[in-house]
Amino acid sequence: MNARAAGRCKPAVEHRDATRLSDRDRDSFIAMLDDLDARPNAALTKAVESYRKHLGR
Repeated sequence: MNARAAGRCKPAVEHRDATRLSDRDRDSFIAMLDDLDARPNAALTKAVESYRKHLGR
């Protein structure tokens, strides 16, 4: 793909990947990110271990 075509595709890809949140959902998401006491759940911990194994770390 040439640079000109890639430049035309970028806005479409960015729009497709955007997730619109309600004010309530946005506030909830931000609160979760700001929670310093939060710990990863078992599924996230397993995913990280799998990813590291895949990378050979």
